[in-house]
Amino acid sequence: MPHEAGVALTPAVDPRRRLAWRAALLAPVLLGPLWVLTAGRLLPDRLPGTLAGFVAVALLLACSWTDLRWHKVPNWATYPAFLWAVLLNAIATLEGGADWPWLGAIGLGLSLAGGAVCFTVMFFIYRLAGGGAGDVKLATALGTLLGIQDGIGALICAYLFAAVTMLCWAIWTVGPLHLAASLGRRIGSFLLPFWVAPPNAEQEQLLHRKVPLSLFFALGTVLIWTGWPQSW
Repeated sequence: MPHEAGVALTPAVDPRRRLAWRAALLAPVLLGPLWVLTAGRLLPDRLPGTLAGFVAVALLLACSWTDLRWHKVPNWATYPAFLWAVLLNAIATLEGGADWPWLGAIGLGLSLAGGAVCFTVMFFIYRLAGGGAGDVKLATALGTLLGIQDGIGALICAYLFAAVTMLCWAIWTVGPLHLAASLGRRIGSFLLPFWVAPPNAEQEQLLHRKVPLSLFFALGTVLIWTGWPQSW
């Protein structure tokens, strides 16, 4: 059936999503200098007080909110953060990062390496245990901002926090015996499938409950910035 003249054939773009993309792309330009002037004085010579630190904080706050609210990590938060990380480090590498410490750059090579390593680790976890692809993108952007060592450290702290929190939550809500039975049937059915029955629907729901990892990524990054793991 022919289409009527003047009727748009392409789907309309959500104006709120378009606004979110523009805000994410322009925030480091509009709000970044104010962040550097204020946070930079409170945290001199520290990444959180730099422009890269602003990008990381904005990324983690936005993703934590959307993950808690809708269980989603949006592309409009992760992609611009990755692009800004590459841009800041490229500028610092080409122009001399020592002259512009407020950028918070770690060097283009270390930035790309951090993103690649964090992507590889999170993609392996994603393929092995499932979860959301948005967590992979968030980890990649975060690794590009923090580098290999701090990026991996933030991921390790995040998963430790998430594991302890979910364990405490499960024990509080269903009790230790029910949790142990669910885990036992999951492990037993994998190792001895002919003797141990897999978890039932209720147990599967408990074991596959969605975890807002973005919030734990934020907590892990804060711990790395405070230097807490290195003090052990």
